[in-house]
Amino acid sequence: MEEKRKSPRLLTWNLAYIKKNFGLLETTLPAEPARMLNISERGCLVEKDGHNFKKGDSIEVHLILNSIHVLKGVVKWTSDEYIGVSFEHPHPEVVKAAKQFRNSAIAGWKE
Repeated sequence: MEEKRKSPRLLTWNLAYIKKNFGLLETTLPAEPARMLNISERGCLVEKDGHNFKKGDSIEVHLILNSIHVLKGVVKWTSDEYIGVSFEHPHPEVVKAAKQFRNSAIAGWKE
């Protein structure tokens, strides 16, 4: 099967918070904790049991690294526990930060 992805994925295991991005009223709704499993410049895979996101939902993913990165996008697909997100625009700087964060964590575990 031919690979359709345009950007390589970086495996992660980071805390993230996700929420639907509706309008002014919903901006006060709390984000739900989740786990980001991978990220690329153009999207990410989030694990969240019991979620209520649907294909086409506008979404914000708040990725927790050394700082918080707010990534806006659209849900491209879902399953019972996974959410595939396509970002509004590429985020190479966030992928770089995630890679540095992961490498620092690995180095810390080896000590």
